[in-house]
Amino acid sequence: MEQNKKRGRDENKSGRAIKGRGQQSWFGLGIAIGIVALALLALSPQVTDARIITVGHTTEADYWTIQEGVDAAASYGDTIQVFFGTYNENVVITKSLILQSDDKTRTIIDGGGSGVVLNLTADKVLIRGFTIQNANTGIQILSDDNVVMDNLIKDIEGKPAYGIYLSKSTGTTIFGNTVESVSGKEKYGASVFGIYLSSTTATISSNTIESLRGSYSYSYPGGSAFGIYLSSSTGTISGNIIESVSGGDSYYSSRGIAYGISLKSSTDATISSNEISSISGPGTDKNIYLESCTCNTITNNTLWGSDYGVYLTSESTRNQIYNNNIMNSTHNGYDDSGDNGWDNGAKNGGNYWSDYAGTDADGDGFGDSPYYIGGGTSAQDNYPFMNKSGWVVPPTVSIYTDKTTYTANETMHLGLDVTNPGAAQEVLFAVWLEDAGGGAYVFIYTPLTLPAGFKYSDPDFVVLTLPSIPAGAYKWHAGLIAPSGSGPIKFIAHDTAEWEFVSKGAATAEIAEVLEQTVVTFDFGVGFGEKRKTEKFIKG
Repeated sequence: MEQNKKRGRDENKSGRAIKGRGQQSWFGLGIAIGIVALALLALSPQVTDARIITVGHTTEADYWTIQEGVDAAASYGDTIQVFFGTYNENVVITKSLILQSDDKTRTIIDGGGSGVVLNLTADKVLIRGFTIQNANTGIQILSDDNVVMDNLIKDIEGKPAYGIYLSKSTGTTIFGNTVESVSGKEKYGASVFGIYLSSTTATISSNTIESLRGSYSYSYPGGSAFGIYLSSSTGTISGNIIESVSGGDSYYSSRGIAYGISLKSSTDATISSNEISSISGPGTDKNIYLESCTCNTITNNTLWGSDYGVYLTSESTRNQIYNNNIMNSTHNGYDDSGDNGWDNGAKNGGNYWSDYAGTDADGDGFGDSPYYIGGGTSAQDNYPFMNKSGWVVPPTVSIYTDKTTYTANETMHLGLDVTNPGAAQEVLFAVWLEDAGGGAYVFIYTPLTLPAGFKYSDPDFVVLTLPSIPAGAYKWHAGLIAPSGSGPIKFIAHDTAEWEFVSKGAATAEIAEVLEQTVVTFDFGVGFGEKRKTEKFIKG
């Protein structure tokens, strides 16, 4: 057989959204809709009479204020749909419900310069799609199993000030929000927090936190600033961007300190895949700081210039710090305990340090000598990487057809190879077909976790018999996509296989009909626990 290897590889690049004839971005929408759907399923009522209650400054709305809509909701499960507009109120939510709008830039809740804008005291509340502004605290959560996603929290000022505040909450998810312009009230040396957790277990992921500033004080210490702060808390802190965080100055006393992520008396948290930069003055600033913390994992983060990249106090023990890019700080690492792990052995290695001066004579990617951590405790990274992100070995995907040209009633054998030589990785796996007119037909689209060392190869991944379809050039695509929640599609790996249909007569079917009638059952083997099936394509 003549195997078609005529394809373009496009790995580790941001790709265009895949659009079909209707010009809808199915891939970009699919990621966000999937996450919302999971949240809605988790919060959906076990009753059949849940209502949609509308709020807006129009005659079509059921209520004028959000609080009125919340008060009118049932004890469980109603949706409060808020129309575009500015709502000057401080809302208390005492019932399990969904509070949402269709556009956060046009639906604003203004707290009037004081108090809490949204105060959640009920379990199982979903907040989505608002600009929340002008108060001492943007969102306060004192309950369990909530979801806060796709909101803009800004212009928060107080003594102290909190973008999002969680206390004694379990199972809450904070996803895809932007917290910006949080400042301490001047002259009071007030501290500020982008996201604050106290005695809480939560997932904090894919948020952007920026422009935080502790306030100036004349005679008291300057206010400190924290991007994300955990006190006696645990959970997953992943995929967040934290930048432009600064403490407040003081004329007579100590200067405020800035922190990207700070943990105090916290255990078993995972801090991964965060980007932290511009954590600056006037005090001694730290990208990641652990005080009296044990058994936390810090991995796959990128930390840029500060006074300290990672700082562990003497009471912090048994923490694992590996596979991080720690760069351009005055002191990239500091360990006052000496009872922590700064690498994960020869298999996974340690960290990349911008000031490592060793060599790699044997070319294995690790420095031949340890990187010594500051703090005077002889802590060291035994396997420092020579290159930034040297531990990342991306997965690959290859798609191919058995021939380059087909005619009516011929059988196509579509092959697929997938490998993941590195660590286990979550991806969105997609296969779609592009026709000569630019139409895209999404054939497979599903989330997967590729196990470490995974290999898959099947020359008969899809077998289909082609009727007489429109003549022309076609192109199969296979992609492994980063599950980023929203925004442009970012391919981890992408491959194509081009083929042509040569017509011997009038077309009797569209390619869409062929795909719609094709059932694909594939098993990626041990590590998935089930077969992933796609029985119907989506035509864009």
